[in-house]
Amino acid sequence: MENSNLIILILSAGAIIYILFKVAQKVLKAILVLAIAALAFYLWQGGSINELKGKGMEALLDQSSISRLEENNCEGEKADKTKCLCIVGPIKKDLSSRLSPSEMTSIDLDRELVRKELRISLKNKQKEIRKCIINKKGPEYWDGIKGAWEKLKDAVEKEPT
Repeated sequence: MENSNLIILILSAGAIIYILFKVAQKVLKAILVLAIAALAFYLWQGGSINELKGKGMEALLDQSSISRLEENNCEGEKADKTKCLCIVGPIKKDLSSRLSPSEMTSIDLDRELVRKELRISLKNKQKEIRKCIINKKGPEYWDGIKGAWEKLKDAVEKEPT
């Protein structure tokens, strides 16, 4: 009798696992279809892949803390090593050369001052950032994000209102 119970248990477990995989497969397909539809809609409405790439760079200007710049952009599994090395690194180096740690801490209290200092550093390190991105990702990648970079440069040149 124990053998038949064991066989029934194994068959039941196998059936449950099979059903779970089928359900998960359907859910993942639905998510994939929705993601593709959302991307298609975004592109159809006039968006571009280059704008999507540029959003990550523009997010640098929306940092709420200079002292946590590396922590927010360079740590974790999803951190983009090129963004960290080519953009965050030079900006952090420029900030450290221009500001003392106590100045950085006091600037962190005012979001507009944070944005202003990040703009200044980005403007100071534009050439170094461009050269690094081309060296790490290649000129084709740079050509792909050039439009987003130009928008970012325009945002850097304008003072916040």
